[in-house]
Amino acid sequence: MKKKTVTGKRIAIVLLVLVIAAQLIPVDFENPSIRPENDFITHTVPSELIADNIKSACYDCHSFESKSPWYARIAPASWLMKAHIDEGREHLNFSNWTSYQPKEQIHILEECVEEMTNNEMPLSSYTLIHGKLTGEQKIQVIEFFNQTIKTIDPE
Repeated sequence: MKKKTVTGKRIAIVLLVLVIAAQLIPVDFENPSIRPENDFITHTVPSELIADNIKSACYDCHSFESKSPWYARIAPASWLMKAHIDEGREHLNFSNWTSYQPKEQIHILEECVEEMTNNEMPLSSYTLIHGKLTGEQKIQVIEFFNQTIKTIDPE
């Protein structure tokens, strides 16, 4: 019986050392510089209300305006957050909106509408901490995306 207790303590010590060591692995949350003239909101000019909703629901992972709260400095949460942000920016970066071709912009916004309609975006892990858009706010953002699609000339 004594052996189990000693083994349990050893495992706990090893886990504690690993958690402490993990904190030494740096994660860079610095945002690249922003050029406002390339930004989705600057380019599409939504109402302030819609812009605020898009920023609160999308921009943390899909722009160069990510905010890193205190828990973003604690591993392994920092690793997961950085991975989500990198992946989010890879799929869509609102800060680089004008770099997308018109057909690409249309496709991206159609995807945004589909993901929001199917409750796939924002991710539940994000809304759990940051809150969700209300049903009304979500509808307004989706309508704005649909209206914006109609204004893009696919060439």
